[in-house]
Amino acid sequence: MSGEISLLCGKYNGMIMKLNRKRVVVIAALTVLLSAALRIGSLAGSRPGPADSASGSREVASREEANATALAEGYPLYKKALGVFAQGGYEEARGMFDHIVRQQGFPGEIMEDAWRKFADCTYYLANDNDPPSYHKAVETYNRILAFYPDPRPGNDLVHFRLAKCYEKVKYNQAAVEHYRDVVRKYPESPSLEAVFSGIGDMAEKEGTLERAIAEYRSYLLGNPAG
Repeated sequence: MSGEISLLCGKYNGMIMKLNRKRVVVIAALTVLLSAALRIGSLAGSRPGPADSASGSREVASREEANATALAEGYPLYKKALGVFAQGGYEEARGMFDHIVRQQGFPGEIMEDAWRKFADCTYYLANDNDPPSYHKAVETYNRILAFYPDPRPGNDLVHFRLAKCYEKVKYNQAAVEHYRDVVRKYPESPSLEAVFSGIGDMAEKEGTLERAIAEYRSYLLGNPAG
């Protein structure tokens, strides 16, 4: 059980590492609370640490890339767009994906992936010196949720990136709502560690840190397998 406590505290520390010294008392209280819950068996079972989360994220990305590559055979424009996207040529790739989604004759799987990558290109091209660029990313990701509503594989990342965009334009409440959508709808998402970190950042700005900690504890109680 002590090993489980260490794993859990290590995972929690990943979320709170940015917290300042003024919150030490709150952090210590939560650590004690979680440790006690483990001792009485409320959170039985091991939990993945940061390395496991990163590994899971890489595994998902690798699997999605393999699926897209298999789909690309016989569709040269889509195949070229994937290659440009993989090399970081987001402006050029966005134009190609835009062309694909405006055409007929592509399989549904390719159309969906093209929409998602078009949105991702818009997200990667956004920058702090051009706030409207984040609004464009918000628009494209909301379109994804309209076309491919929850629950659906990949939408956890859509909600996460929507939250990041809303953070950039200081729509903090909207950011928190999308972070919470990941927690509620995709409790096994490899993005969860970053999601709780984001919730913590928003809570610090809004002065609701205790509520964020309570949400994290509630998640742990409801998802003992991690």
